Amino acid sequence: MKVNAEIMPLRFEVPKVGNPVAVDSTPITKTCNNDPLPDGKPEMFPPGLEGRAFPRDLWLPPAGGEFLLGVFRDD
Repeated sequence: MKVNAEIMPLRFEVPKVGNPVAVDSTPITKTCNNDPLPDGKPEMFPPGLEGRAFPRDLWLPPAGGEFLLGVFRDD
């Protein structure tokens, strides 16, 4: 409930920035249902995000875990 209470005030502001200009991801190690990945793969990129790894020189590099990052332009 605390997270919802903090995010709800943004419900009208977030749509104003539109769609992201870039989307990057770290590899995943389980499906969205927490099942093992298909074909016994130890890791893979989420479907549709193949080849969308975080740039090595990104100002906010992921330190661990699984991340999905959308980059938006706000004029």
